[in-house]
Amino acid sequence: MRPAPRMATMAKMTLIAMTVIVCGCTNSLKVKGEFPAPLITSLPQTLGVIYDQEFRNYVYSEENEDRSKWIIDSGPAQVALFNQVLPELFSQVQELQSLPTPASPATTDLVLYPKLQEFQYSVPRETRFKIFEVWMKYNLSVYDHQGVLIADYIVTAYGKTPTAFMQSNEEAMNAAVVIALRDLGANISLSTKRVPEIKSWLEQHPPTGLQAAPETASPARQQQHKENDQSSSLPSPPNRQVAILED
Repeated sequence: MRPAPRMATMAKMTLIAMTVIVCGCTNSLKVKGEFPAPLITSLPQTLGVIYDQEFRNYVYSEENEDRSKWIIDSGPAQVALFNQVLPELFSQVQELQSLPTPASPATTDLVLYPKLQEFQYSVPRETRFKIFEVWMKYNLSVYDHQGVLIADYIVTAYGKTPTAFMQSNEEAMNAAVVIALRDLGANISLSTKRVPEIKSWLEQHPPTGLQAAPETASPARQQQHKENDQSSSLPSPPNRQVAILED
C-alpha cells in the first residue's frame, strides 16, 4: 500500500516538469519602441484614419507546434507608427470610427483604412544565424470623403536584428519588429503619393476638407528648417572685411 504515495509524488513531479518545459517554450512580447517622424513635404489634403479593434489590439500567436511558441502584441505599436507618419504626410489627420457614406460624409478629404494581412518571423534556430527576422504585409484602402474607394494597395515591411547584441530573445524580437515598423513608415511616406490612383485623385481634387491647409513642409521638416535658419541668421562680426584687409 505504501508505493501509492510514491507514485503520486512522481506523477506530480512529472506534471510540474512538463509545465516548466511548456512555459519555458513560450515567448511573450509586447512591442515597444520609438518611431522617428519622416522628413517629407505634407500634402495640402486632410486625412481621416480608421483603426478598427483588430488593428488596435493585434496579437500574433504562433500555432505551429513544430515552431517555438511566440505571442507578439504589436497592435499599440503599429497604431503609434501610423500616428507618427500620417500627420507628416497630410496637413491634418483625425481618427474616425467608421467609413463615411454619401449620407454621412467625412469632414476630411480622404480616409485611410489600414489592415495587417500577414505577420511572419524567423528565429535563429531556423535561420542558423543569430538573427531574428520579421516580415509584415499591410493592405491600405483609401476612400474619398463619401466612402468611395479610390485605391487599394499593399505595403510591405521587413526588419531584422542580431541576438548577439540583445540580452534576451524577447528583446531581440522586439528590435526586429520595431525595425520592420520603421521600414513600414518609410515605405508609406515614399509610396503614398506615387500610387497611380491616389496621384490622379490628388491632381483632380483640390483640398475641400473643413481643415484643409496649403501644402507645407511637415512639422519635422519645419523644425529642421527653423534650426537651420537660426544657425544661418547669426549676426556677422562687425568690420569683418576691414579686419581681413588689415591681416
